[in-house]
Amino acid sequence: MLPLGPASADCPDSSESCYKGSELVGTVKVGSCWVWMPPHCGSCGDEGLRAEAVTRCNRKYKECEGECKTQAGVYPYPISNPGLR
Repeated sequence: MLPLGPASADCPDSSESCYKGSELVGTVKVGSCWVWMPPHCGSCGDEGLRAEAVTRCNRKYKECEGECKTQAGVYPYPISNPGLR
């Protein structure tokens, strides 16, 4: 029997907006992977999509001074979304 685990098939990137306080400083893309239970596109690692986005924002935008926050622009959607088919 094959182990069940994440796969990247048909999962879109998440586009996350990077903020310092209430000021938008830019955006980053974070890849997503298939998660079996419950079935959805989600984090490819242990950290989670939002945490990965914050890390990428802080690396990309020095003006955040390590304090970027994120807000999802296009967040991976659940399997029930007809766009996934």
